[in-house]
Amino acid sequence: MPISSGVNAPTLSVLHAMLDRQAGGTTGLDIGVRTHLGSGTVLPTLARLERLHWVESHWQERDPGDPTRSRRRLYELSPSGAQVARQSLREAERRHSAWTKGLRPARGAA
Repeated sequence: MPISSGVNAPTLSVLHAMLDRQAGGTTGLDIGVRTHLGSGTVLPTLARLERLHWVESHWQERDPGDPTRSRRRLYELSPSGAQVARQSLREAERRHSAWTKGLRPARGAA
């Protein structure tokens, strides 16, 4: 179900996690841990965001101090992606506030 401007809940979670980790990028695994989403959701979401030019990715250089460690793919929001992410999060918050404003406590609840 769309949350904001065509952005569904998992995409919104990924964008939020990426806004928190702008400098230097972040891995798909880190995004999955932060959002509690599996790689089957995170990686296709990142690929879709990359096709939209909201996300840019690159391979991390090998660490000469640890040649056994595999290279990792790092993802960063593009300038337009960061703008869309902020707008989407603001819109989601506005909708959530409007929705919760209409809620009433159950009778007898205090």
